[in-house]
Amino acid sequence: MTVSIHQQIICASPAAKRLSLWTRLHNMIAIARQRRQLLALDDHQLQDIGISRQDARAEAQQNMWNVPNHWRK
Repeated sequence: MTVSIHQQIICASPAAKRLSLWTRLHNMIAIARQRRQLLALDDHQLQDIGISRQDARAEAQQNMWNVPNHWRK
């Protein structure tokens, strides 16, 4: 019985990793899109959310895989 459980875990593992890879890719694309949208906001909209134009530019220049650890959940 232990062998069959172990085999199920091994068989499920590659599929889970592929799903995780697709999820990560999807998240990175979404982050890149959000950063472009942030850069497109006008000064009044940036002021409303408490971000300066310089902060928006700095965030938009980040790579899509460069995110804070608390975003990776």
